[in-house]
Amino acid sequence: MNPHLYQQEYATMPDPKPVFSIIMPAYNRASLIESVTSAIFNQSYSDFELIVVDDGSTDNTLEILDSIKDKRLRVIAKANSRQTQSRRIACEHAKGQYLAFCDSDDLWHQDYLQTLLDVFEHQQAEYVFTNYIVTGEGRPRIDTSKDLVQQWLADNSNLVSDSVYHFDDLYLALLDYQPIFTSCQALTAEHYRKIGGISEGINNIERNTVLTSEDSHIIRRSALTRQAYFVDRTLVTLGRQGDNMSHSFVSNLRGGRFILEDILSNTKLSQQQYDKTKAEIASHTRQIALQLYYQEDRKSFINFYKSSKKAELSWKSHLHFVRALWRNVVSVG
Repeated sequence: MNPHLYQQEYATMPDPKPVFSIIMPAYNRASLIESVTSAIFNQSYSDFELIVVDDGSTDNTLEILDSIKDKRLRVIAKANSRQTQSRRIACEHAKGQYLAFCDSDDLWHQDYLQTLLDVFEHQQAEYVFTNYIVTGEGRPRIDTSKDLVQQWLADNSNLVSDSVYHFDDLYLALLDYQPIFTSCQALTAEHYRKIGGISEGINNIERNTVLTSEDSHIIRRSALTRQAYFVDRTLVTLGRQGDNMSHSFVSNLRGGRFILEDILSNTKLSQQQYDKTKAEIASHTRQIALQLYYQEDRKSFINFYKSSKKAELSWKSHLHFVRALWRNVVSVG
C-alpha cells in the first residue's frame, strides 16, 4: 500500500518552508495522540510543520487526527511497516530546515523547539539532543549527578554555555555510553541527507528486518559530525512504561549488533571510529553468547556460536560450546 498524504484545506502550510519539520509515527494512539499533538501545537516557537504518519492503526487514531484543525498538521496514512519506516516516509515529505523527532507517546516542554533553535543558530550545530525524564522516574535519564555521566561528559565534551555541551566526536562517545532517545533529538535537514537518512532496510516488516534498538541506527549516524551538542535541560517526558521497545536484553543486544554491523559496512568512518565499532560488535557478540548460554536453551546458544565469528567470542564461549555439545551427547545417550 502506497502512503497517502491527506490534502485537507487545513493541512496546507501557509509557509512552504517552515523552520522545523516535526516527525511523528503513530500506531493505535487514539488515547494519547490528542495530548501529544497539543503539546507540540502549544510550543513557544511556532514556525513548524507536524507530519504524523499513521502506521496502519486499527483504532480511531486517524479520525482524531482528522478532527484537528491546525494548518501546521500534515497526516500520512500507510500500511503497517513499523515506526522506523514511518519516520523515513515523514522525512521524505519534510520541508523544514531542521528535523525534530517526537514519538506519539512522548511530551515536549513548551520551550523545547525554541531551545533547539537557539543552539542550532548560535553554535552552527548539525545535531542537538536534550535531557529527558521517563514517566514515573524521579531523575532525568542523563543524570549529571552520577559519576559515570560526569566522566562521560568530561572525557568527550566541553561546556560552551549554560547547560550546553559540545561533542567533537559524539559517535565515539556513544560507543561508550548511549543515553539518547528519539524524541529528544533534532538535526539539520542537510545533515540528514548527508548521512543518507533513515534506511529502508532497517526495522521493516516488508523486508523481514524487524528488530529492537532500531532507533540507534539514525542516532549513531546523526552523531557523525563535529557539530553535535547536548542541552542539559529536561525538556522531554517519555511516556514509555518500562521503555516499551525493550523486549529483552538479548533482543536489544542482537538489534544493537545488527545496527553496528550495518554502520561498519555502509558508513564512512575514521580509523578510530572503525576500530572501536568493530570492538563494540565483538563485545555485543560475547554478551549475547553469555546470555544465551545461561538464559536460553542449549540449541539457541549452539546455533549462535556456530554462526558467529570465532574471533569475536571469548574463551568462555568456546568452553561453553564444548560443554553444550557434551551435554547434548549425554542427554541423547
